[in-house]
Amino acid sequence: FWSPDGRRIAWSLTSSADAARPPLRGTQMIEVDKPWSQQTPVTLPPVNATGDWFNGYHWSPDGKRLVGTTAGLQGHEVRTNAGLWLYSFETNRYEQITQFGSNPEWLADNRHLVFIHLGKGEIAEQRVWLVDTQTQTTKPLMTHPTQVISTLGLTRDNRRLFFTATDHQSDVFLLSLDK
Repeated sequence: FWSPDGRRIAWSLTSSADAARPPLRGTQMIEVDKPWSQQTPVTLPPVNATGDWFNGYHWSPDGKRLVGTTAGLQGHEVRTNAGLWLYSFETNRYEQITQFGSNPEWLADNRHLVFIHLGKGEIAEQRVWLVDTQTQTTKPLMTHPTQVISTLGLTRDNRRLFFTATDHQSDVFLLSLDK
């Protein structure tokens, strides 16, 4: 995924737990304007002392943060941890902003994200959410008890959000974010 200024490209990867090679896990990036011979991918640091890694999804509009999820090994299996996380390039630190969710998309204000939740429990029917990254306050935007939402996106002006949902058929929905 490209940085907003088009100077960096980042990707997430998880290599096998093969003892013959060092593992490559997490988000890596390169600066695209450098000659290929000078390219060395930079890997973001582990999230914690146990070696969990960050899988970035999207740059913030100002290019100062990435949003994503974290994962780790449980035995020999890769397990995604619950919640959404931010990585700050200014502080080189991670911050967990939700305890649930996936498929985050930044709003243009650099502060809010929309995301989906397909979990269980009291909030299981609340499928599309908004989070304020400064206060970590979450708010449901759309509730539906049966649909499984697989894709989420925003228009450039952030006035509309689209999502695909499956029930017995596949559908595309449009939700207005106007106040």
